[in-house]
Amino acid sequence: MIQLCRAEDGTVVQLDVSLWDLEKLNDLDAFISQKTGVPQQAVWAYLADGRPLRNDNIRDLAGVEDQVGWVFPESPV
Repeated sequence: MIQLCRAEDGTVVQLDVSLWDLEKLNDLDAFISQKTGVPQQAVWAYLADGRPLRNDNIRDLAGVEDQVGWVFPESPV
């Protein structure tokens, strides 16, 4: 099960889509915004290993035990 964790408050959102469905999205940030409530222009999403979550690396979630992405409401730096 793929999950997104909103880093500001620890809210975990279960995504009801497959990796295949995520890869087909035209706008990953809009989807993340819709699911987490973080405004689209403020979405900063990362894989558990710290790499930015983008359409071209969604497959990196496949086969890993921890299918969690972290969402920040703005740049954490």
